[in-house]
Amino acid sequence: MKTQAVSKGLLAFLILAYSTTASATSLIDLFDLAVENDPHLKIAQANKSAQIEAKPHALSKLLPNIAISASAGKASHDIRDANPEIEREKQISNELNVSLVLTQPIFDLAAFREQKRADIEQTQAELHYRIAQQNLLFHVANVYFTTLSYKDNLNFARSERVSIANLLKVSEKKFEQGRAEAFDVLQTQAKHDMALAREIKLEKALVSQHDELMRVSGRSVGNLMSVTTSVPLIPPSPSNMEDWTNAATTQNLQIAAKKLESELIMQELKITRAERFPTLDFNASYGANDHGGAYPERSLDAIVSLDFNMALFDGNRISIQLRKKQHELERITHELEAKKREVLQKTRSAYLGILAGISYVKALNQAINSSEQALRSIKSGFEKGEKSAVDVLSVQQELFENRQAFATSRYEYILSILRLKHSAGTLSIDDLEQINTWLN
Repeated sequence: MKTQAVSKGLLAFLILAYSTTASATSLIDLFDLAVENDPHLKIAQANKSAQIEAKPHALSKLLPNIAISASAGKASHDIRDANPEIEREKQISNELNVSLVLTQPIFDLAAFREQKRADIEQTQAELHYRIAQQNLLFHVANVYFTTLSYKDNLNFARSERVSIANLLKVSEKKFEQGRAEAFDVLQTQAKHDMALAREIKLEKALVSQHDELMRVSGRSVGNLMSVTTSVPLIPPSPSNMEDWTNAATTQNLQIAAKKLESELIMQELKITRAERFPTLDFNASYGANDHGGAYPERSLDAIVSLDFNMALFDGNRISIQLRKKQHELERITHELEAKKREVLQKTRSAYLGILAGISYVKALNQAINSSEQALRSIKSGFEKGEKSAVDVLSVQQELFENRQAFATSRYEYILSILRLKHSAGTLSIDDLEQINTWLN
């Protein structure tokens, strides 16, 4: 009774959770909600917007710098005469200085090279945003079809439990009439208890999956549209796996991001080396000076100069930075190679997954037809007393397992299509829209 109460409670929660909207939610509906609420996409968007400012920030180091400075204070003067017999005189005067300074860099190699770094950082931010978009596309599809799979598994488990319960009633009646053995009743009861436990477990799993669905969408969604029975089983196009691996090597966004990261480190190496070069600045200043006291003085000064600066010794700071950047470049090089191998493995796996999925779906469909025919034959024999309840349970369980595997294989086939395009770097909203036509 307790397990039935738990099952009914979970069922009530599921009914409430999946009836918040009147119409079913499609794959595109879920993606639109995810775009509005996904924090990772918003983070990538904010980073992209921030990096737009990198270029003008780097350019500002080459533009004129105009500053005004002012100071006011008191100065103490201790005046001594060459003749020691004359007493020293101490004077206090007011000091006021105001100046306007213009500085224009003429040569600063590090600042010039920072322009290229800003371009790379901006491209990097745009690429990370595209990566976030593609990751969201696949994640939404994965959550969508995983949820459908969980719901199918629960429905199959519930149908199996009901079928076993009906068989249990018939077995008990036959046992009372002396036409069945106690073993049949006990075995059927055990199967029923196991089916009930499996149903409760799947109900809990579906509740957890619904939480994941809410995390992706940002709010509760209604029933999901299901996959039609006529999903087209289409092999990859192009049909050659090498074409897909070549596309993944050249177009995969994760590989492109690693290449950009390597390019950024190399540019930072150039910037660090440029710090050893001298800098040349043009300076122009115009100022007013007012000195009070016993001998007041006022002046207007205009100064034009070229300032040359070159570090002769910096405590090995630049050498240390260069060694650090070179080690980072070595790390990125190995990470790039590891990422290439990972992407190629995933591409091959997804490609083969589509081909295997097509064959698997077809084989399971045929297995279902065979199991249904076998079950009809076994049930006929059971009604005539030629077969036991255990025989019926065995074939019936095989049928439900085939149905469950068939449903799961179709979802896995669809996800394999998206995995392949994700690895190849070509996954887009168009792919989700095409799959959305396979739902009803």
